[in-house]
Amino acid sequence: MTAARRLRVAYHDPDPAPLLRAGVRPLLAELAEAGLPAFWARHWRRGPHLRIVVEADEPTWERIVRPAADRHLRSALAAHPSTTILDPDALREPHRLLAAREREHGPLEPLQPDNTVEEEAHDPRLHVLGTPDAVALFEGFSQRTAEAALTVSVGEGPALSSHVVDLMLVIAGRVGGYIERGFVSYRSHAEAHIMGAPDPAAVRALFDERSERLRAPLVRRVEAHADETSPPRLDEVTELVGRELVRSAEEAGPLLADGRLDLDVPAGPGEGVTGEQTRHSAFHRTLRDSGDFERTLREASWFLRYRVALNLLYLHLARIGVRPVDRFLYCHVVADAVEQARGVDAVAMVAAGATDLVGGQS
Repeated sequence: MTAARRLRVAYHDPDPAPLLRAGVRPLLAELAEAGLPAFWARHWRRGPHLRIVVEADEPTWERIVRPAADRHLRSALAAHPSTTILDPDALREPHRLLAAREREHGPLEPLQPDNTVEEEAHDPRLHVLGTPDAVALFEGFSQRTAEAALTVSVGEGPALSSHVVDLMLVIAGRVGGYIERGFVSYRSHAEAHIMGAPDPAAVRALFDERSERLRAPLVRRVEAHADETSPPRLDEVTELVGRELVRSAEEAGPLLADGRLDLDVPAGPGEGVTGEQTRHSAFHRTLRDSGDFERTLREASWFLRYRVALNLLYLHLARIGVRPVDRFLYCHVVADAVEQARGVDAVAMVAAGATDLVGGQS
């Protein structure tokens, strides 16, 4: 079944770890014991909050979910209240732009009062995902990785940076076919962010400085992941999330093949790439001039599955507190490390119309 209702817990502090540890974790445990699939996510609409989505019919919600939420969430909020004061005026325009970009439905104001619990209808984002099967794929991943994401978010799992880098390399290799092919998407995403920034040169300089500082350990990590004879041993949390990303990409295959999952979102006004923007990115300038290469790549079956894994990875990163700008930085430094470790160049691969980007092992 699909969840009809969800909880939203307003918590305006930037770090919700106290609420996750004291409230969300015991709530999810009680719901699991009752056989009720559930997951949590961070969200921004009407102010920072946690969403807890539970598959439960109306009688079960009244009998189990609401009493459990009252016990665990309200006591956690009382013991660990958020103290951040938000300025609604400062959030209004950024939230309006974010809602348009994410195709987020629903009111943006008023902000939900801090440290409160509300119930609302669950929007499974059918207008984005297209079909109930696609919703089930995405929400199933979120359910199966809920505890892992919580563990990382409260600082009980692997170091955040190690977790992120390992997951990026895992899906580049296991879903992308091999790291030297999968990494190209990271270069593309980082370059899109840089060229779309108000000051592309400043962003690139910052990203390059971070990349240079982190280069040596990242190159070693890339080499470890690329060694098929002795792959790196991952911690349990990262291994679980990586396994679920691979599983979800495989399960997406039939949905992509028969149109039950469509990843192509029509561009909104002003969202197309301009010639002025590509002036700041050799990668996207080359891709724009590649003729049919980009279209052929985007239609490749392996690439469609890889895009699903990337979408789910980025949702996971948002849930564990990785900001979009930091996600793009990770893309940049990982792409740099792959190019150095494996002797490849994303721009040259696109310029050559590299056949292994559109076919080959998948």
